[in-house]
Amino acid sequence: MTTYVFSVQDETGTVVQLTLDPSPSPSQIISVGDTGVFTGIPDDGTDLEQGAFDQVVGCPFTVVQVIDSEHFSINTLNANLADWPAGGQIQWSTGLNASDTSYVLETDGANAYITEAFFYKYCGSRGYVIPVGVTDLQIQQAIVQGTDYLDHRYRWKGIKLLQSIGTSVMDANAVFFQSWLTPYAVVGMNYLTPTTTTQTTEWPRQGCIDLNGDTVNGIPKQIQMACAELAYRVLGGTVLQPDYDPNIVSAGGVLSSVTKKVGPLETVNTYDTKFGLGFFATFPIVDRLVAQLRNAGGNRTVVR
Repeated sequence: MTTYVFSVQDETGTVVQLTLDPSPSPSQIISVGDTGVFTGIPDDGTDLEQGAFDQVVGCPFTVVQVIDSEHFSINTLNANLADWPAGGQIQWSTGLNASDTSYVLETDGANAYITEAFFYKYCGSRGYVIPVGVTDLQIQQAIVQGTDYLDHRYRWKGIKLLQSIGTSVMDANAVFFQSWLTPYAVVGMNYLTPTTTTQTTEWPRQGCIDLNGDTVNGIPKQIQMACAELAYRVLGGTVLQPDYDPNIVSAGGVLSSVTKKVGPLETVNTYDTKFGLGFFATFPIVDRLVAQLRNAGGNRTVVR
């Protein structure tokens, strides 16, 4: 039984992977492009009381990726419906399962920026030799690690595409309103809480302008290329986000220089205390690829 998540985000920011109840499983094969409506309780901890049908939401979707008959990814073009139910049922509209009903056990957000096909094309175009014996699952896991690295290490321009203005009162005198902070119109709100989002990956984003003055939409090619580069490093044995080495830390760090003074004799040792404490491996090629998309000073905080 599949127990892993490999779900590739797209330009909508709404992609999730569904896990279906295996009994009964869909009677026919699920294919990319199949459509339906996913109905259930909003994933906000709301309890569905008897007769409270207004708490149930129906989200039209399209299948964008299939792992097997019980695990596949969907998206919706309506960003307002991106808060997918935690579980519920699917009424299929098109495809071999049209008019059938399936039951969703679990939803998991997108966790990858590229497909395996993109990874192979990227490596093949650059003459990168993929280690012998590497499986499709290992490639998927490497892609997820590359995606995590990009989301964890860098501070990006703009905000998430699905980030929107909150609707609860924070302070009657506080005004928090920028039109570009929301993908849809907000009216009649004079005082609002900070923004909220249901998007699981940092990209796609809104309000991101590159150095040419162009608006950056969707999942930029630079992000996809950086993800492929990082995934290739993972398959070669590189740990992208290593834990610190307690032995190095307890010793004060790595000896970086020794200064000796003669008469009277004096020795001064200098230790590089940063080594083993920076939780990100660094790759100049990745930094160059994403340079136009990063905020000034753009990295996440690193403990040193």
